[in-house]
Amino acid sequence: MAAVQKTKASDRQGVCKRLQTGLKKHYSGRLPKFDLPVLETMLFAACLENSTWEEAEAAHERLHDSFHDLNEIRVSSVKESEAVFKGMSTPDWRALRVRCVLQHVFEETYSFEYETLKRKTLDSANKQLGKVSHMTPFMRLFTLQQCLGSHLLPVDDRMTDCLVWLGMAEPGTPPEAMADILKSAVRKADSALFCHLIRCLAFDPKYAALFKEQRSTPQDLNTAVDRLDRLFKRGASAFRKAKKKVVKKKKTVKRTTAAGKKKKTKPKAAAKTKRKKAGKKTVKVAKPRTTKKTKTKSKKTTSASKRKKAR
Repeated sequence: MAAVQKTKASDRQGVCKRLQTGLKKHYSGRLPKFDLPVLETMLFAACLENSTWEEAEAAHERLHDSFHDLNEIRVSSVKESEAVFKGMSTPDWRALRVRCVLQHVFEETYSFEYETLKRKTLDSANKQLGKVSHMTPFMRLFTLQQCLGSHLLPVDDRMTDCLVWLGMAEPGTPPEAMADILKSAVRKADSALFCHLIRCLAFDPKYAALFKEQRSTPQDLNTAVDRLDRLFKRGASAFRKAKKKVVKKKKTVKRTTAAGKKKKTKPKAAAKTKRKKAGKKTVKVAKPRTTKKTKTKSKKTTSASKRKKAR
């Protein structure tokens, strides 16, 4: 693959527009309904990171159903809250982040209301959220985007792998740096929809394995739209190299007798061809056969000659 070419911000804007139109044809172009208070938005962000929107909604609902109230979640152990996120990635870290958010808000306000964040500027709100322990950049950016309406694009690890495959940044770019790159390429009005569509693509079971396999391979942004169309038409197999079939040699098994001794197999003797000498013929002379009559005559003659001599 060719190395990532340095592209201008205007080029990224054009590519992102074309990517958004292509993704809207394949996935739903409507944003899911979301209207939660600030504290609940922070908790939902912990559920949403590195998961689908449907999984996050289900986990957020289980979190409230499994405990009596938010204060019980705050005083419970991480292992007790971990069961809520069973089946999701890093359930222990999700439970720890939820607990840290609740503890920070309660210690600061002695309640579970955090609506004062909406009245602050982006810089002061960002600094305030940065004080929450174990709060990830995705959680912080998602809360600011949803509650303040700021021009921010929250990106997690799975979305970053997808964007690297599209050529938006070089391999190894952290999610926070990827969010800064997208900020100059996507309009504020399209930021929420663009993030939602990228999430749909990143977590599509047909293509998720491909993004993970090729996250260390640099891609060209200029071919992003063509590669995306090819991906939708031909699937992830179009971007994988075909594996060569290895022909296994058959092993020769030597037969053994009951005693365990190996039988020696005699090599087949090659057929010997007799060469006849040119011009010479070998003639076989048949020997005369002696019959029983000739044998008896010879015995009689010998006995008669003996009698004469005796006389």
